[in-house]
Amino acid sequence: MAALALLVVSVAAFAGPLKSLSVSAETLPSIKPTFVAFSHWGVNETYLVAYPGASFMPLTITLLYEGPVTLYDVNVTLNVSYPLSLVQGEPTPRLQVLELQPGQELTMLGLFNVSEQASPGVYNETLNVTYAAEVQTPLGAETIKGSSLVRFSVSITGYSSLEVEGFRTVPPLIYAGMQAAELVVYIANKGTSPASNITATLNVSSPLYPLYPGSNVVRIPYLPPGYTVNLTFPLGLGNVTKLASTSFGNYEVPEPYNVTVDLILTANGLRYVVPLTLYVAPSAYFVLVASSYPHVAPGSSDFYVTVTLGNVGTSKARFVTVTLLPNPVFTPYISSSENPVIALSLWNCSLGDVNAGAEANATFVLSVSSAIRPGTYYLPLLVSWLQPPTMQPMHEVIMVPISVSPSFSFTSLLKPSLLTSSGTTTLYLVAAIVVIIIVVMAALGRRRS
Repeated sequence: MAALALLVVSVAAFAGPLKSLSVSAETLPSIKPTFVAFSHWGVNETYLVAYPGASFMPLTITLLYEGPVTLYDVNVTLNVSYPLSLVQGEPTPRLQVLELQPGQELTMLGLFNVSEQASPGVYNETLNVTYAAEVQTPLGAETIKGSSLVRFSVSITGYSSLEVEGFRTVPPLIYAGMQAAELVVYIANKGTSPASNITATLNVSSPLYPLYPGSNVVRIPYLPPGYTVNLTFPLGLGNVTKLASTSFGNYEVPEPYNVTVDLILTANGLRYVVPLTLYVAPSAYFVLVASSYPHVAPGSSDFYVTVTLGNVGTSKARFVTVTLLPNPVFTPYISSSENPVIALSLWNCSLGDVNAGAEANATFVLSVSSAIRPGTYYLPLLVSWLQPPTMQPMHEVIMVPISVSPSFSFTSLLKPSLLTSSGTTTLYLVAAIVVIIIVVMAALGRRRS
């Protein structure tokens, strides 16, 4: 009977409720749960390349349980660390399953930003796994709670590399004396990932300057790998002059020069400085040498003005044309019998080719407005030519002073200016002429009588 009682007590002890123990996987040599984790950027079969500064990047994390026993109440949480950070508003990736069999995989997804300060490379992230398992002990089945830290690699291998593939100017060759031009630079991304938030700044110094405030800065939000973009920088060109001695005088003439500008590129935390050298070529340059015209008064018409222009530049000018610019004082004289089509040519005068150091004459037949007062007025002329070797159209405006004198009349003789000491001689002369006319008229009257 005593033996039977002992047996009943022993069975009752082994048939009692399961005990719960909390241990780690390393302290249970009989279980040793084994996990393997790996990740890739993208979703499902779509693979992306992460790079420093990338944003809204989906990361797929796979946890493989290799065994040896079935786990229960499994919770998996990602411990997010540098260089990753969750997109604002996104929850921390985590999973919970009631049962996990050996060989089973768990997949979780997160949306991340990558720090701009990160360098391309492989980084370690950690999963925190908690679970419960049943094990057999001398006292029966026991429920054991455990946890594991599972490390896995995250690859950030993408990089951007900006290069200047070339540059050009508009026009193709800049000539001395020009006021503005454009610099066009071709930027390529030679890396494996997009370049973002690109800022291109052109540092210029005298005699170049930005054509308008901010024209030396260009921003590009996004440039994919393998793509090229062209950036345009409008430039103002200051003249570099020298004193040129010619057969018809000494003049300040624009001269050619070289200038180096720095293109500074910043993107994805990187900075590039690329020097670019621009060449300003010699050109023709025209000045007013002389002008001739008759007495001109308000309302005068059908009179000739001849202008002598000299090329004081260091290059030949081809197909030179001088055009009278519209103005309220001087207009081409057009006869009422003139063909209107032919009359259009009266605005232009062709000079042909003008070599460096040579001069040429342009003649216009003009009329003067009758509504102006006597004084000095300027005849605006546009000199146009093609500049070798690129035959670039060039232009220059030359102002020719024209003196407009008062019209002769008896009324003008009574002006106060003629009563001053400087006009006394003229006044006496006019009075003598008037007396002579009166005497002659009286003599003629006596003869008739």
